[in-house]
Amino acid sequence: MPQNILEALDPSLRIEKLSYSNCSIHTGYAYNWVFARNWLAAASFSPAVALKSARLHTTNDGNKHLDLNIDFIIRAGVVYNNSRIFAGGDFMMNTYEYSSDQIAFTNRFGSARVYAGINFGLKKKYKSRN
Repeated sequence: MPQNILEALDPSLRIEKLSYSNCSIHTGYAYNWVFARNWLAAASFSPAVALKSARLHTTNDGNKHLDLNIDFIIRAGVVYNNSRIFAGGDFMMNTYEYSSDQIAFTNRFGSARVYAGINFGLKKKYKSRN
C-alpha cells in the first residue's frame, strides 16, 4: 500500500499476513439435455458446507478464527459429437467466501474452454456394419 494510506490506517487493520484454509463437503444437482441429434448441453450447481480457518497476523497479534460458510461451484457446457469429430465449450465458476467479525472476503475464479478434436480409428465394436 502507498505510505500515506498506511499512515492513516488504524494499526488493528494492518494485516501483515493471512493464512487461510478451507475444508468443504459438496452436494449438488447436474442436468444433461440432448437437445438435437449429436448435441448435448449440461449444467450443474454444487453448494458446499465449508469449515474455514483463518489466522490474521496483524501488527499487534495473530488471531485465529474458525467459521462455517457456504461455497458454490457452477458448471455449464455444450458438446457436439458425431463419433468422428467433436467440439464444444464449457465454463466453470468457483466461489469461496470467508467472514468473521474482523474481516470478510470472497474469492471467485472461473475458467472457460473451447475445444475440438477428431477420433482416430474407432474400435471394431463401434464401427457401423454396412
